[in-house]
Amino acid sequence: MSQGGSTQAMTVDKDAPLIPLRGWVQMAILGIIFISLHSYVLGILYRAGRSDADWSHIFAIPFISAYMIYRQRERLKICDVYRDYIGLAVFILGLLMYGAGIQLNSTMIMGYGMVVELLGLAWFFLGRQVMKSLWIPIVYLGFGVRFTFLYTYISLILQRVASAAGGIVITILGLPFDVEADSTGALLTIYHQGALINPPLNVEEACSGLRSLMVLTAIAVALAFIERRAWTSRILIVAAAVPTAIAVNVVRIAVTGLLYPFYPQLSRGDAHDFIGLLMLLPAMGLLMLAVKFCDQWWGVKPWVDKTN
Repeated sequence: MSQGGSTQAMTVDKDAPLIPLRGWVQMAILGIIFISLHSYVLGILYRAGRSDADWSHIFAIPFISAYMIYRQRERLKICDVYRDYIGLAVFILGLLMYGAGIQLNSTMIMGYGMVVELLGLAWFFLGRQVMKSLWIPIVYLGFGVRFTFLYTYISLILQRVASAAGGIVITILGLPFDVEADSTGALLTIYHQGALINPPLNVEEACSGLRSLMVLTAIAVALAFIERRAWTSRILIVAAAVPTAIAVNVVRIAVTGLLYPFYPQLSRGDAHDFIGLLMLLPAMGLLMLAVKFCDQWWGVKPWVDKTN
């Protein structure tokens, strides 16, 4: 297909390498320089992923991004590669964001600036046609940046929602076991056979569901864009991550609350964390149902239409 937009028969040589040896060498050199110049913020993100369970998923983000690019390899083979100086403007914007992050001592702004820089570099060296396939995998790297803007506020809202909904579910499901619950803010007061169970359950920030929301949103975006789907389908798949994360977290709190009068040790420590991990299984099942529904309704197209 020519840059001017005329339609020609497209033949994809599956045996031809997507990137020649010289291209790999150039990418390696540029990558080493890029990583060296951004080693400070990369080190902060690495330590955050190692020390904070809320952000441990960031190590998987580059691999998912690479797989998203790999899925489009046949489409990339037929794209024209050329210099596009719009990419330089995008790169400069990223540099300005990175500099602003340094001045404000904001890892978040530095991280997003780094992603914009990478977007601009790819745009400049590869051209607009290639960027139609690469911009989403590159922007996806933003899920690997630890964001702080509104983090506490969103977590507080989710805590209160999870506590209120969890209390209702515990009271309904706990009728056969004489277990009831009242929610006050982020606190759940549990009663068994009319007797107060102390201490009350505290839906802490770690139990707010924000961790699940971030992980499931990252997974949903990957599921939505790994295949060539209609934008309506993609939006619905990503949107499904929000109610799914909230629902599974409410179930987690409800299970903990129902068992609290009998097995209080399940409300803390490794057992509590294990219950949280188990909740990812039904969450993934719900996301896959959303993907299946959207695929049946809107369908999935191949990345390269060989009939044109």
